[in-house]
Amino acid sequence: MTIIIDNIITPYEIARYNTINKVLNGNLEVWFQKSPIDRVRKSDLPEPDFKYRILNNRFFKVDIISLLNRDKSKIKRVICCGWDSFVYLYAFYFCRKNNIRFTLWSGSTFFEMTWQRKIIHPLVKFIVSRTDDYIAYGTRAKEYLLSLGAKSEKIKIFLNSVEVDYFYHNSGKITKRKAKLKEKYLISTEDTVFLFAGQLIERKGIKEFLSAFVIISEIFPSITLLLAGKGRLESWIKQFIYEHPQVKIKLLGYIQYYKLPEIYSLSDVLVLPSKEEVWGLVVNEALASGIPVIVSRFAGSSVDLIDENNGEIIKEITVEEISDAIKRYMKKKKYIISDDLLKKMNNDTYAKNVFGNL
Repeated sequence: MTIIIDNIITPYEIARYNTINKVLNGNLEVWFQKSPIDRVRKSDLPEPDFKYRILNNRFFKVDIISLLNRDKSKIKRVICCGWDSFVYLYAFYFCRKNNIRFTLWSGSTFFEMTWQRKIIHPLVKFIVSRTDDYIAYGTRAKEYLLSLGAKSEKIKIFLNSVEVDYFYHNSGKITKRKAKLKEKYLISTEDTVFLFAGQLIERKGIKEFLSAFVIISEIFPSITLLLAGKGRLESWIKQFIYEHPQVKIKLLGYIQYYKLPEIYSLSDVLVLPSKEEVWGLVVNEALASGIPVIVSRFAGSSVDLIDENNGEIIKEITVEEISDAIKRYMKKKKYIISDDLLKKMNNDTYAKNVFGNL
């Protein structure tokens, strides 16, 4: 049996682990550290086809100790999706003590060097040096693992991913009635629709993006911005919209998973101007939905998914740089989301490559 220990259930994890479980012939069990209500609504989740449990104890979640020891004889491999909790640390200790294969699944990059990361850096290097093998979200995550002492030949790539077919087929169906969708959201049929989807927080570059959008609106009046999400900056954004009535910005709030294809179908381009972003799964969603992406170089997905054919990369998170990236998009507008890229983003490809030999 293979155990994956992760943080929280999300639609993305469920799609990914369903695929991995098929490759492992039903021998996967996933232990989540948090309940779905911590980040997403239960009604928002697709059905898991794998065995899973949510660790119940608060604080240190000491049930990890009894669970691992109870299943010791059945466990062939433990995969931890991080190193920043007691659960992950105990799983590492347990595997080393009992000679069980321990895999680190990491998405961390150089751009996350917070003071907390600096403090635990020696511990992380110790764990990496005594880990059997590694799975990296993508190029940036692999580079960071290498800097911590991981051997290149022991690192396999499993691109951080979404259910590509879900967005591809559902968004495609809805796109046929785009004019009616624009009418529903009170958007002019002539407008180019920009989309931001994610938490409304400082790290996402929201303030710089909105200031840039004001400038771009003066050059290209027929544009609308949709903001999908919730967060600490919500009140600030509402005030910003009030102070700039000439700029077409619509705050949509939290969008449930099953409604996301409609929002992508309504949009012409996604913008993710994050100052720090491990990956940015909205990039996958947008590309799978057939729309190009303007993304900052600080998002891990920018390296593996974006090129001049399907989007633009923001070099620095300034009003000027974001404005320039949007101008490039408005001048070009013809972008292609290739079939090869869709295959590259597919869970099936990586599940077979990473787990097919177990």
